[in-house]
Amino acid sequence: MAPMPPNVSIILTIHNKESLVDSVIKAIAENSTTNYEFLCILDGCTDNSKNFAQNAIDKYTIPEYSICETPDVYETIANNIGMKEAKGDYFILVQDDMIVDEKGWDERLIKPLMAFDDVAIVSSRLACNILPKKNIHNIHEDVFVDMADSNTIKSRDQFAIRKIIARGPVALNAEKIKRLNYLDIEYAPYTWDDVDLCARAYKEFGWLCGYYESKCISKPEWGTTRTKTANAHFWNITCSRNSGIFYTRHSDFVNLPNLTQNRYLP
Repeated sequence: MAPMPPNVSIILTIHNKESLVDSVIKAIAENSTTNYEFLCILDGCTDNSKNFAQNAIDKYTIPEYSICETPDVYETIANNIGMKEAKGDYFILVQDDMIVDEKGWDERLIKPLMAFDDVAIVSSRLACNILPKKNIHNIHEDVFVDMADSNTIKSRDQFAIRKIIARGPVALNAEKIKRLNYLDIEYAPYTWDDVDLCARAYKEFGWLCGYYESKCISKPEWGTTRTKTANAHFWNITCSRNSGIFYTRHSDFVNLPNLTQNRYLP
């Protein structure tokens, strides 16, 4: 009998994270409980991330996997490459500075997608509503309101629906994301592409997004090399540009009443 196709595709994008690769992949291997495939996208790596990734995959016995090397295409395009190669019914996007810290994290994260037909996107980081203010690009600035995260949602049995989510880790209904034609590469190299996806999902199909807690460790000092001091100017320019694209396209969505709904999901 042929093996069952994976119902989850875990997609990890890596850019020069040789110091963390082993820990990130080990956590995925030891804590994942779905029938999953693992897709590793090496995005313009110039260090030993490839060798560390392959060694970790072998050491922790990930049975179904693929490794794809790309030029330095950055997060938006790298995630799209992974999703277009994926075979699962659900995608889970993981960044290279995130260590999942809960047995069955993947099974838990896709639970809202399986339970609710009108849900397309689930974040284990946060979900929130958004204010009609232009050119605000920092998640810590006062543009996001009515936030749902581990500090505000007191019960793990609540799935908190809001207008938008923030990436990391994020689960997506594969068929719905294909109908939306994945992340919009106009937002490349990165940022605001996930927020745009939420807006398009709601405006085109009435699909919702939200927050459902799944434990993950991600320390600020692990952050990508592209956001450190040497690249701060590029980061700020990109964020400012993309927030402008988003507000120009989706001012109608931003000005809608807040989407605030907490669904019970034990």
